[in-house]
Amino acid sequence: MSTLPLRPGLEGEEPYGAPELDVPVRLNVNENPYAPSGAVVDSIARAAARAAGGLNRYPDRDFPALRRALADYLAVESGARLGPEGIWAANGSNEVMLHVLQAFGGPGRTCLSFTPTYSMYPEYARDTLTDYVTGPRRADFTLDAAAVAAAIERVRPAVVLLASPNNPTGTVLPLDDVRAVLEAARGHGPAGANGAADAVVVIDEAYGEFRRPGVPSALELLAERADGGEGSGPRYPHLAVTRTMSKAFGAAGLRLGYLAASRELVDALRIVRLPYHLSALTQAAALAALSHREELMSQVASLRAERDALVAWLRERGLTAHDSDANFVLFGPFEDRDAVWRSLLERGVLIRVVGPAGYLRVSIGTPDEMGAFRTALAGVLADRHDRRTMMLLGDGGSALGLATVLIAVTRPEPSLLLVLAGVTVSSCLAALTEPALRATVNELVPAELYTRASSMLQMASSSKFLLSPFLAGALMPRIGVAGVLLIDASTFVVTLICTLHVRRRATSPAIAADPGSLVAQLRATAALLHRDAPVRTVVLLGSLLTVVLGTLQVLLPPVLLPLYPVSQVGTVQSVAAFGMLAGALIVGLLGKVPSWALLATGLAGLGASMALFPLMHSLVGVGACCFVVFASLAWCNTGADVVVRTRVADDHQGRAWGLISLITQTGFLLAYAASGPLADHVFEPLLRPDGPLVELLGSAIGIGEGRGTTLLIALCGAGAIALIPISMSRGLREIRPAREASEDEDPALQPATAH
Repeated sequence: MSTLPLRPGLEGEEPYGAPELDVPVRLNVNENPYAPSGAVVDSIARAAARAAGGLNRYPDRDFPALRRALADYLAVESGARLGPEGIWAANGSNEVMLHVLQAFGGPGRTCLSFTPTYSMYPEYARDTLTDYVTGPRRADFTLDAAAVAAAIERVRPAVVLLASPNNPTGTVLPLDDVRAVLEAARGHGPAGANGAADAVVVIDEAYGEFRRPGVPSALELLAERADGGEGSGPRYPHLAVTRTMSKAFGAAGLRLGYLAASRELVDALRIVRLPYHLSALTQAAALAALSHREELMSQVASLRAERDALVAWLRERGLTAHDSDANFVLFGPFEDRDAVWRSLLERGVLIRVVGPAGYLRVSIGTPDEMGAFRTALAGVLADRHDRRTMMLLGDGGSALGLATVLIAVTRPEPSLLLVLAGVTVSSCLAALTEPALRATVNELVPAELYTRASSMLQMASSSKFLLSPFLAGALMPRIGVAGVLLIDASTFVVTLICTLHVRRRATSPAIAADPGSLVAQLRATAALLHRDAPVRTVVLLGSLLTVVLGTLQVLLPPVLLPLYPVSQVGTVQSVAAFGMLAGALIVGLLGKVPSWALLATGLAGLGASMALFPLMHSLVGVGACCFVVFASLAWCNTGADVVVRTRVADDHQGRAWGLISLITQTGFLLAYAASGPLADHVFEPLLRPDGPLVELLGSAIGIGEGRGTTLLIALCGAGAIALIPISMSRGLREIRPAREASEDEDPALQPATAH
């Protein structure tokens, strides 16, 4: 528990931030994709060098030269001629907004805005101890001017924040609506000694330069005079229009935001600004950049064209893409936007999860970057087939293979070749079922139930191993091989009924598209598994664990069969299956256990049981070890399942499970190939009567046939224990969904924060 005197209202708050991930295409923070040209860089460098010669002195705190240059630029860009005394600047438009709320907000005062909108607005209010109240936009994200006026009259805010173009929707405010809001704000601000003040109306035009041709700027309203005459005061002294050099100028790293307003309003901001807040280097660099405004603004036209082309492309694919006057586009809706976001990220494209539910926002980049985005989005539905269909295909194909075997064994002359063909078809198509089944779990249960769902799947799997031998043994004498095969094939009907009962289409919510060739899909899946450290760790653990288990499976029968009847050895195998069932049941009852804890505990139990195996000289002891081994295996499997379900996007689940199974099963191949020769030629000689380890281990383990093999099993158990530190690595201990979420939706006018 912290003993720091954190201000009330900041407990549990997280710093603002968008993902800063190293990916080939970053389109998430609305930056200008074009770096400054060499000429711009040279101008800024020379200006900074000149300013550096006077860094022993404080900078000009009111920066008149920069204010004049900004006023000149706005006159060209918007047609509104303003005096430098009506311009203010700070370290980014964020600081400008903070100055506004420091001057006009504060305890007992309210800031009003309309959502969805920029997610930093409530933070500005919070940081200045200003109440933050929101109202809703229309379904198309435009503002209802009458509703805004009514909200102003009811709330009596000190500040009204309206983004135009709006972030994240790109929606612009018509000037008539701005006028209506400004008129509604007259006399409806907070009450003071001299009566009710006007509410300050801030039109946030951070993306103003990107508006479509013919769309006016609210700056035009600042140029209007109260009575139409040059000598009169401004018609709207309570209006402020904010801009930034971050977007259109491609100078996000410069951190220069500015505001245009009446002189009275600007002078109020000068009261709250910190002395010398704008460094000499910042002023010099901004002036240098402004001298190249024609070059920098030429990039805006290409970004507008790229934006409009993207809107058309998205609409052609059946998505909703709203008209945008900014350098970004909001599109959707998606049933699970986080899954789509993750899928794009796995393809090297980073966009933003922000704004209304179901929607994503993409910033406009270079033509190459937008091409990469379109390609990634077109292929986002990698597992585009309904997973129910895949399960039906797998189980139905397996039934078809069994029917082939049935035909082969009931012929007058049974065909071994036909039996092999049927078994091959059944095995191959049955392999489709498990990846689809595993992938579907993510569609049907929330993340907090992943652990329980994985344990239930393992219980079902272990029950299969328990019941199948018993039923086959009981039915075979009565109905023969053909009858057993017929019953097995008919279980497809059960699969059909169960899958059709799942009403929801088990596939990822995205546009249908060609995912490319099978080789390309596998390559892409392998790449995403490799990039994700927690998944990569789990695949490594799974591969090594299959080597351990494969060794046990190969070596256990030759150790037990010389000592015990076949029926008793079969009992040990049933006990092991019961262990899997019990382990899965315990995990399910425990509920949500961290995946790393499941992995570490499972490895510890499995490894310790195998390490103790040589000390067991009775069938009961062997059975107990096998029970714990497979009970622990259920914990390992569940922990690994949760990691994959959490880290891999839903639309990749099917392919991911298939590829993971393919990779991890190679451990069994290695174990099957190596464990026998190792036992016979390396470990068995060690504990023969004349073996070199007889004196050291013989009294505990025993000597003679099979004892060296048990030593190999024990070493495999020690290997499992050695994997525990990997399961407790930082990546697995701090695992969380690979996603970003930022939402600012308020369904109705309501208080959002309080001081």
